[in-house]
Amino acid sequence: MKNKRIWGILMTAVLLMGVFGNVTALAGVIYTVGDSGEEILSIQNRLVQLGYTDAETDGVFGEGTEKAILMFQRCNDLLETGFADEVTVRLLMSDAALPASSWNS
Repeated sequence: MKNKRIWGILMTAVLLMGVFGNVTALAGVIYTVGDSGEEILSIQNRLVQLGYTDAETDGVFGEGTEKAILMFQRCNDLLETGFADEVTVRLLMSDAALPASSWNS
């Protein structure tokens, strides 16, 4: 009985960490339409490299970047916001990022 209780407490803690972990990530840096700079250029270049867009990269987060981010989030099982939040950017820049060619609608 004691083991079941400890197991239940541990599972609750894991679930809460998952829920509040996403909130914490969203409290970090978030890029969205209208933002610009070197960070946006890096994000755009990576989206091109992974095949989510073939648009010219200009360092301005516009509608094309937003659409590419949405596609990336969908393909990589992330929350689909269109924002380049910390979780999205971290995965996008990692070797674990799935290319657009791996997505099946």
